Amino acid sequence: MADELRGRWRRAPRVTDPERAQGRPAPRACAVRGCGGPTREGKPYCPAHVEQSPYVQRVLDRLARFEFERERVRQRGRRGVDLRGETAQELLRELRVNGPRSPAGLAKALGIDHWVVLVHAGALEEAGQLRRAYGEQGQELLALSQARPGPWRRWAARRRRLSSAG
Repeated sequence: MADELRGRWRRAPRVTDPERAQGRPAPRACAVRGCGGPTREGKPYCPAHVEQSPYVQRVLDRLARFEFERERVRQRGRRGVDLRGETAQELLRELRVNGPRSPAGLAKALGIDHWVVLVHAGALEEAGQLRRAYGEQGQELLALSQARPGPWRRWAARRRRLSSAG
């Protein structure tokens, strides 16, 4: 009986390949013709050719559009603002998600110059998509012009109405 138990609890043979020992497949080769370098985490391109990935191309294209818009605003001022452009839409998205913010806070959140935010805010205000408001301490805030109150504020307003009516 002791011989039977010894056979059952025998260790698996040792694997000498470190990649296979950890249960990982061997690294893939880079998809660029003639490179053959190893990739990381199963990606199709090696670190030297990662910019050829479609995702990286989309990110680089979006950054180029941002920079083109900012340069146009630097040259033309408010006339250079594209209301459907990346920067204006990103500014509106930030206000939609986080509510009214100061121009400096928007510039910091978006990682752009303060004056670029002011120029875009002026153009968006002329178009009726943005309004200027003032906070409790008198600081200037930018807010969406058609801003709907969030669910918590709607609930609080309903509660105030009901308590004053009854």
